[in-house]
Amino acid sequence: AASGTPSASVDFFIGEEKRSASWLQGNAPDPILSAVSVFDSRTANVHVENSNDLAYTPLPLRILAGLAQACQDVKAKLAAEKKALQEARLKSAIEQLERLIAAATDESRAALREAHTHFATARSSAAAGSANLFADEPLPHIGSDVWKPLWEAARDYSRASAYPDRPFPVTGIGVHCVLCQQPLCE
Repeated sequence: AASGTPSASVDFFIGEEKRSASWLQGNAPDPILSAVSVFDSRTANVHVENSNDLAYTPLPLRILAGLAQACQDVKAKLAAEKKALQEARLKSAIEQLERLIAAATDESRAALREAHTHFATARSSAAAGSANLFADEPLPHIGSDVWKPLWEAARDYSRASAYPDRPFPVTGIGVHCVLCQQPLCE
């Protein structure tokens, strides 16, 4: 509320020597005061937003600056590791493709065609054989691809739980069918 000319008196140490300086607005400042850095709310933005060489940075801001630099270092290291992993994955995929290309020769394709033909022939023969073998059974398609999982499930159940100490299919007096649970008779 009082008016007047702004002024200040500053006491400080240089080493062990105590010094004093005065400042009055409008007068030339003491040259020793130009070496003093002041940190207040108006200068805080200079530390946070600008890149400059200040003589004094308060400890909390130095800690923040160190933390920010550590975050940048971690980010750079993670980016380098990510890039290395992606390059290794790409290199591995290329090597795998090269192995596949090397394996895909005319001879291997001919061998695959021959194996497929042999498989198709064997499958047709098995289907024809099972059709003839089970032609007199009361239900159709015994031995077919649809029927096989049923047979395999019955076999697995018999071996694991119902009759683990006897070879499948278990037959004889006192034995029950693993599918319908009915007693078998010879």
